Amino acid sequence: MADNFPKDTSHFKLLIADFDGTLAGINHTVTPKVEKAVKKWIDSGRHFSIATGRQYLMIEDECLRMKLNTPVIVRGGAEVVDPATGKVLHSELIEKEDVEKILNILAKNKVSFLVEKDDTLYANFRYEVDFPKVFYKELTEFEMSDAPKVVLKSSDDDVGKVQKLMDEIENSFSKVNITRNHSRYGYGWDITSVKATKLHGIVKVMEHVGVKREDIVGVGDSYNDFPLLEAPGLKVAMGDAHKEVREIADVVIPPYDEDGVAFLIDKLLENSKSSLHLILKR
Repeated sequence: MADNFPKDTSHFKLLIADFDGTLAGINHTVTPKVEKAVKKWIDSGRHFSIATGRQYLMIEDECLRMKLNTPVIVRGGAEVVDPATGKVLHSELIEKEDVEKILNILAKNKVSFLVEKDDTLYANFRYEVDFPKVFYKELTEFEMSDAPKVVLKSSDDDVGKVQKLMDEIENSFSKVNITRNHSRYGYGWDITSVKATKLHGIVKVMEHVGVKREDIVGVGDSYNDFPLLEAPGLKVAMGDAHKEVREIADVVIPPYDEDGVAFLIDKLLENSKSSLHLILKR
C-alpha cells in the first residue's frame, strides 16, 4: 500500500478530501489523529479542503474544529463555502422549471427522494436527520423554486430500476448532472446542476487559493469521488474504496479506521522534507 508514492511532494499545496468514509466515519467526526495531521498540514503553509455531497451545516463543526480556512466544496459541487464564516462563495442551482419536472417524474415512479433547500431536507419518506443544524420536513411543504440538489435513496433490490430512471432523466434534462454513490445506508443518487460537480468545485477552490492542478492531492473512496479525482496531480484512494476508485488512483492508502488521511499527510510532508534536503545538499 502506497508503494508508488511520489519521491518529491514539495510542490503539492492543496489537499482535498472527501468526507464520509475518507475524512470521517459513521459518527461523522474526524479522529484526533487525523485532526492533528490536518492542522500540521495547514501550519506548514498549505491548504486543506473538503469535497462532499453533504451540505455545509452537516460538516460545519468538524471544519471549525480543524480550523479550516480554505473554501470547502459541498452539496456535490453545488456550493463552495468559506468555512471560517459559513458564507456561500459560489452556487449553481437546478432551475425551478427542471426541479418541478424532475420531482413529478420521481413521484410518478414512486421512488424515495428529497429536495435540499437552505437548512431543510424536504422528503417523501421518513428521513432521520443526524445533524442538529439541519431540519426535516414533508415534501408537501416544499415551495417550488430553484434548488441545489435532489437526492434519491434505494434498497439493493431496486438499484436497477432507479438507475434506469436516472439514465432517462439525465438523457432528458441537459442542465442536470447525476452522480451515484454507495454507503452503509445503500445506494443513492445526487441530482445537481450540470455545472455542479466536485470537479467544478475544485476549479473554484483553485481560483481562490491560486494553485494549479498538478499542485493538488485528491483523496476519496466512492463513486461520487470520480469527479474529485479528475483534477488532482495526485489521485489517492482509501484502502477500502470501491474497486473502480482504487483502479484509477495513483496511490492507495490505509482506510478511514486506520487514520488513512493522517498517513497520507505524514507521507506528503515527509517526502517534501526529503526532497528539500536533497536540494540543499547539492
